[in-house]
Amino acid sequence: CALRAVRRMTAQSFCLDIAICFDPLSFFHIYFLQSWFRVHKVVYFNVDFSRRRFPSVFMNWIYQCVNRFAYHRCDYFLYLTIHFLKHVDPEGRYTHKALPLKQMVDIASIHRDVQRAPNAFVFAGSLGYTVEFKALFSALTRLVNEGIIFRFDIYGSGSLLELLRAQNETLQLQRYVHIKGVVDHEILVQSVLPAYRFGVSPYRTDRAGTHFDHMFYGTDLSSKLVEYIAAGLPIITTRLHDAFEMIETHRFGFLVNTPEEWYCAIKTLLFDGEYYEEYHMNAVRFSQRYDVERVLLPLLSKMSGS
Repeated sequence: CALRAVRRMTAQSFCLDIAICFDPLSFFHIYFLQSWFRVHKVVYFNVDFSRRRFPSVFMNWIYQCVNRFAYHRCDYFLYLTIHFLKHVDPEGRYTHKALPLKQMVDIASIHRDVQRAPNAFVFAGSLGYTVEFKALFSALTRLVNEGIIFRFDIYGSGSLLELLRAQNETLQLQRYVHIKGVVDHEILVQSVLPAYRFGVSPYRTDRAGTHFDHMFYGTDLSSKLVEYIAAGLPIITTRLHDAFEMIETHRFGFLVNTPEEWYCAIKTLLFDGEYYEEYHMNAVRFSQRYDVERVLLPLLSKMSGS
């Protein structure tokens, strides 16, 4: 009796048209409690597809099995990269319920009218296995040796943090490079990023030495780069995959690799006003395709209306 009473109260409190699960384990839980919570449709959203999620072969096999289960049993599947479908569903048996999704940002909430520091640029994101600052720091050292004044602020945390601090001291860049730590994500995107001139992202391009590979399977810009351009910031970044070519094609940033390329791109955006204004306006215009209402509302309408 007590169990039935709890179920009645729970059912009255929870009656959902759509439940979106952001990883296969959360889907696993919701799927088996679907009738309990009266969820009409369960959606699986794969955020960062990876062939090698874990270093252990056995753990990775388990993860992929749960991943396939979620993909097969969901009512709709949202994906950021087509590589997921090619790997999990090569015969296309379930593609009828698969919907592509872009990175999203709430552009209306961003305060682009703030005063931009004329010589300041920013990195904001995870300081872990996905990034490598060596070439960037070499370029910054060259700028310092030429007497160029700038400010590079780094927001984030991770396993690379202490190494960055050590490199900063060794290269005597403390006057120019400031490690700010973690800021609330909403505040960062809405108020902090717009105060900078441009954003940088020195992604690691060498796959060796790590089992993580999700960063190389993208088919669009990363969430970090979308947030940069939504704030009106041109981009300087390393090239992770073919989709990054749109950065130079649409002229809102530079793709770099060597210290020389970093140096030239940074100097251009710091001192060439005509170039900067063009790239700034192109970033603002291009970011419109990632606005949350433009991306999400049509998908929600389709999933809830069918």
